[in-house]
Amino acid sequence: MYNVMHQIVNLAEILLWMWGILHMEFVQSKKRICMMAALYAVLVLYDSMFGLGNNAILFYLMAEAILTVVIFQGRAGENILKFFFSCFYMEIFSGPIITFLSVAARHGWISAGDRMQSVILDVILLALLIVLAVILRRKKSKWIFFVRNISSVYYLAGLVVGFCSGFIDAYTRSINVGTSVVEQDFYEITSLVLKEFVCLFGILLMRLDVLQKQYHRESLEKSGYMETSKAYYRSLKEHIREVQRMRHDIKHHLEVLRVSLDRGEPQAAREYLEKMEEEWERRQLPLIDVGNEFVNAVLSGERMKMTEDMVFVCEGCLPENIGISDYDLCTIFGNLVSNAREACLRLNNCKKVISLQILQNRECVVIKLQNPCEWEVDVDRLGSMTTKKDRREHGYGIRSVMETVSANGGEISFDVSGENFCVELILTVHA
Repeated sequence: MYNVMHQIVNLAEILLWMWGILHMEFVQSKKRICMMAALYAVLVLYDSMFGLGNNAILFYLMAEAILTVVIFQGRAGENILKFFFSCFYMEIFSGPIITFLSVAARHGWISAGDRMQSVILDVILLALLIVLAVILRRKKSKWIFFVRNISSVYYLAGLVVGFCSGFIDAYTRSINVGTSVVEQDFYEITSLVLKEFVCLFGILLMRLDVLQKQYHRESLEKSGYMETSKAYYRSLKEHIREVQRMRHDIKHHLEVLRVSLDRGEPQAAREYLEKMEEEWERRQLPLIDVGNEFVNAVLSGERMKMTEDMVFVCEGCLPENIGISDYDLCTIFGNLVSNAREACLRLNNCKKVISLQILQNRECVVIKLQNPCEWEVDVDRLGSMTTKKDRREHGYGIRSVMETVSANGGEISFDVSGENFCVELILTVHA
């Protein structure tokens, strides 16, 4: 019975690690979760009544791996990799506890056999993981950005590190046989330090890789925003020149109108005015003004990329002192409108209308973007998937928006109603 309870607690620890530390999300289907819980309960019941023999650990490991594939969102291969990574990398917390209990029992500081040490380890580790999960699951936690951008290669490397740690443990136990208490303490503590160093070094490499990718992506985005701003200001200069030409020509048009009226030809004057109006509408550049020049440039740049059959409706204005950096605002608006534009390129039947609304009050700004959608959208997986072929270079748009909104203390939600996809953001004004 003890072994069965130990396996259940071990599963709880792994699920807490994957949900709280690796920031994996459970599927929305309660049926799938209940079904897997029932199957795992059957395995536990069979083990408690008849036993699984020497293969118990293998059966539980396989069952837990399948369970994590089914109940967590994401691709099956990545989920399995993260499961085994979690099994081995949890030793970064359990290792110090095990070593302390072993040394304490050897010196008589605590009176506990192997089973009692295992119970103490489970209790402490479970409590520690609960606390960490609560802290790291906070919306504003920078850990979210870090862990979501870790490459699968590093999870595989962490898995290899876990195997190496196991060999270090086995070697330590082999050389500890027949040695003195001091030597046993020395070997165990040295082994612990070595394993912790390897694990922490792996985390450091992950962190450096994520920062390098972030820097590369932000450099590309800033370069893109700079080019967009240049194109925007070139169009503004052209618009100013057009206005100057129209002002220069206005006296000639007024002269034509005066002559028509002097001749008693009001109908001719009216027709000439209509032609002037049509010409001015054709010449004038429809400007976007949401109260921020950088966002104006980004939105204008996206509109220039739209095809002739697309309609872009932009309403509202940002507060003057919103308290959010221009770069973050460009990231939000640029990625949202870019995704909507690219979605419209895939439409076959719906009208290609993109609607952007900005509503504000004293405390917050609500940004709402809608675009048509003719296909099914898995709202729960937005930010972790892409429909583009080059997955290495894409899939960051929605994720960047979500992380930027979270970093600024805002909220974001997605909704699909009929043939309309809607993104709604609530940003707090930090005036």
